[in-house]
Amino acid sequence: MNDIIKLIGLTQDLKLLYVEDNMDARESTSIMLEDFFDDIEVALDGAEGLEKFKNAHFDIVITDINMPNMTGIQMIEKIREIDTQVPLVLLSAYASKQYEKEIKQFNIKGFLLKPLMLDKFVKQISLAIDVEL
Repeated sequence: MNDIIKLIGLTQDLKLLYVEDNMDARESTSIMLEDFFDDIEVALDGAEGLEKFKNAHFDIVITDINMPNMTGIQMIEKIREIDTQVPLVLLSAYASKQYEKEIKQFNIKGFLLKPLMLDKFVKQISLAIDVEL
C-alpha cells in the first residue's frame, strides 16, 4: 500500500496520454489511471494519439497496441521521431514476447497485460518514470 501512495505522489503532476480504442477497456482503465494522474488526455486510436502528442507536452504515454487507423507501434515509431525520451508503456491482451523487438527498438519502458492488475501497473509505471519504490 505504501508503494501505491508513494507512486500516486510522484505521478499526480505528470501529464498522461492514454490511447485505447476499446470503449470498455478505456473506461475501466481510466478509472484506475485517474487515481494516479490528475491530467489525462485520451485518444481513441494511434492517429489521434499522435496528433495530441504533436500538439501538447506529455510526461508519459500509455497505449494499446492493436487499434484501427494507426497501431500503437506505428504511433510510437512516430513519437520517437519527435521525442526520444518520453516514457512509453504498451498495453496488450497478448504477451510481450511478440513485441520484444519493438520494445528494444523504441526504448519502451513498460508492458502491461489487459486487464490491468494494480500491482503490475504500479511496478511498470514506477519503472517507466524511473523511480524506485
